Amino acid sequence: MLFRSFVGWYTPQLATPTGPWGVGRTTLHWVDKDRPESWTPEPDDRRKINVVVWHPAEKGDGSPAPYLPDADRLPGLGRLERLVVRRIQPCSRLGAAPAGPGGPRPVILFSPGGDTPSYYYASVIEDWVSQGWIVVGVEHAFESKGRVRPDGSIDSRTIDDYRPPPTEGDADLRFEKFYRRRAAERAADLGFVLDQLVRLNNDDPLLRGRLDLRSEEHTSELQSPCNLVCRLLLEKK
Repeated sequence: MLFRSFVGWYTPQLATPTGPWGVGRTTLHWVDKDRPESWTPEPDDRRKINVVVWHPAEKGDGSPAPYLPDADRLPGLGRLERLVVRRIQPCSRLGAAPAGPGGPRPVILFSPGGDTPSYYYASVIEDWVSQGWIVVGVEHAFESKGRVRPDGSIDSRTIDDYRPPPTEGDADLRFEKFYRRRAAERAADLGFVLDQLVRLNNDDPLLRGRLDLRSEEHTSELQSPCNLVCRLLLEKK
């Protein structure tokens, strides 16, 4: 009770980014119409992917962003986790204008850990963005805390709903197939998102001309496994 009272009173602020730019954030909702959703039984269901874009922005522009959007509605949050994430204040801003003139910026295609939203990495992501990077966080379907659809309805399913039950004899094989299938779906998500980034770079009002998607440019000390995947996908194309 004392801990809950303390959390309810205290508003933790994420570390201030060290770079010269502010941090803007926007969320995009996409449907891969060419890929059936393999986790659901509905034959007409297609893979739905939410993407969070953090971009360099003018400092002070826009309005404060929540740490985890719709935290009050997501069914995958426990009571204490919900209480905590509602109080955390990131440095990202909604509706912030992109940082002013300059050429395209390097991109990190970010795939978060299993069962974890990319928002939970905000502290490190915001620092990258303040240094001039654009970070694209992929919210893999069923891999987070639940999902609010664009129409406002709730999808409460999580990947655990499709995890095979532990059974004697073939448990190891069943789990191996489950995780291989899960990894394959995540990789396909990244390929689809990369295709959409090419489109955004051509015609999106916010990001047009701002994404440097040339693989040879993605070689700085900020190299990460996620950025490596982006490079490999680009080289395949």
